[in-house]
Amino acid sequence: MSLIHVLYDNNCFLKRRHPDNPNIEILAINSNCLPDFSTQDLRFFKFIDVRNKELSEWSNPSFFTGKPKTNPLEHALFVSLSVLAKSASALLVSRELKYIPKQWRIIAIPNYGKHNTIDFDELVGNTKPFDIGVKVWLKPVNNGNWWVIYKAFDMVVFMFYWFSCISSDIVEISPFRSEAQCFEFQSPRLIDLINYQWKQI
Repeated sequence: MSLIHVLYDNNCFLKRRHPDNPNIEILAINSNCLPDFSTQDLRFFKFIDVRNKELSEWSNPSFFTGKPKTNPLEHALFVSLSVLAKSASALLVSRELKYIPKQWRIIAIPNYGKHNTIDFDELVGNTKPFDIGVKVWLKPVNNGNWWVIYKAFDMVVFMFYWFSCISSDIVEISPFRSEAQCFEFQSPRLIDLINYQWKQI
């Protein structure tokens, strides 16, 4: 949740094209926004740590030769959504469904700031404890579909579990998708979330 928050907070990152090589686009993330990120975390998300480097060193295009190239706004976001979706699915199965669905269809809707003042306890109902600073709500909707809602910091991630075959059920997500990105995962196996390229819808 903290990483998704950073990827949507314009105060935490800066995008620039390299002045000497416009083919290189640099996305710099403020390390103060991820104080708990370890060196292993940085490598996992393919981030290049330049905190102890002189500006002149990493301003040279040759600095990036041989280093992993990634788009954090896509790769890191997709990995984070996959981890969150696995967590949400485990909660849903263990607390509510009590069975493993034969087909998974998950719509993920990250929202920054817009819904941070909503009292989801009042809207959805009280939730069981989850983690320090993170709250999760599970809410059944029409035709066996479910909402799983994560809230932390100024970030809310809505996950709509679309289990029915009724196309009109997609209207259930309409209150939360306005001016927000929506991403879809669809597979019979949750293990396919590993390295999954979420489809924007």
